[in-house]
Order: sequence, then C-alpha cells, then structure tokens
Amino acid sequence: MANRHMAKQKQKKKLGKGATIACVLVVLVTVVACVGIIASMGNDKAPAKTSDNSSAATSESVPEPAKTDAKELVTLDGVKISFTGFSDPPATLQGCYINLRIENTSDTDYTIQCEDLSIDDQMIPIGNYAFSAEVLAGKSLNTYIWAFNFEQLGIERPVTSAECKFYMIPDMTTMEITAESDTILIN
Repeated sequence: MANRHMAKQKQKKKLGKGATIACVLVVLVTVVACVGIIASMGNDKAPAKTSDNSSAATSESVPEPAKTDAKELVTLDGVKISFTGFSDPPATLQGCYINLRIENTSDTDYTIQCEDLSIDDQMIPIGNYAFSAEVLAGKSLNTYIWAFNFEQLGIERPVTSAECKFYMIPDMTTMEITAESDTILIN
C-alpha cells in the first residue's frame, strides 16, 4: 500500500514538471510572436505576418526616410539591410530605435534577426533588445531594432553608434540560419 502511494506521488511530480515545461514553452512562443509583430511594424508593401500566418494590424510605423538618408549595411542572399537613423520610441516606451530599411529582391521570404547588439561600445544583454522582421520576397520593409533599459547600463543619449550581427532564416519551422553577417558598425 505504501509503495502504491509513493508511486502516485512520483507520477504527480512528473506531471507537474511536464506542465511547467509546457507553460514555459507557451510563454516563450508568445514572446517571440510579439517581438516579431513589434519589429515588423511599418511594412510598406505587405502586412506583417504573425507565427500563425494571419495579418497583424499596425497602429504606428517608423516614418519612411528619404532614400538618400539610408546607409547600406549589408546584403545577404539578395536582402539589403540599410540604416536610416536612430530615434526615440513613443513616450510610453523606453530606450531607442535603430531604424532600418530592408529590401528583399530575392524570391524567398526571410525572417531577419540580430545578435550581439552593442550601443555606444556597451553590450546590450539578451532580453534588453528586440528585433525579428519578416520580409516577403520582392518586398521592402521599414522596421527597427528596439533597445530598451539601456539607460540602466550607463548609456546616455543621444545614441551615436551601434554594432550587431544579422542573420537570415528562410524557414521558421526549422530555424536554420542560411546567411549571417560579420559584426557591422551602425552609425
């Protein structure tokens, strides 16, 4: 009888761990979807797509700068990423925007993400910046990297430079990176 009771308690503990893992995965997927929606705001050719392929409405977008204001940063597999300036987010948000223009001249849809972000020579910890942009084949997108809470790291305004690496994922189901840039200076 005691063995049967202990077996039931072990089974409950296993179920508890599984449920916890499932909850963590649901939260993670939700955060990634929200980051993608935020970063895709301002798509001038097609609506932003969420992870379930539905269109997302955007209430605010990054103003499109004149073409002469863009500084080409890198071209990877037919996708050109250009820097269009630093700006402040709306008053309700903190941090800064690193504004980008992404032009996809290829015949493949790509999700572009970044890593190893630094602002004014100060590394920004993962979790203190957001960028994931889906750009459809043959389309262009005005978007931004949103760095937040960087004031806590001692970074002062105005922001004068940033650095990061970009990478491209054509199929989010496999998450296979097909192209990656070197570290790029953004100023």
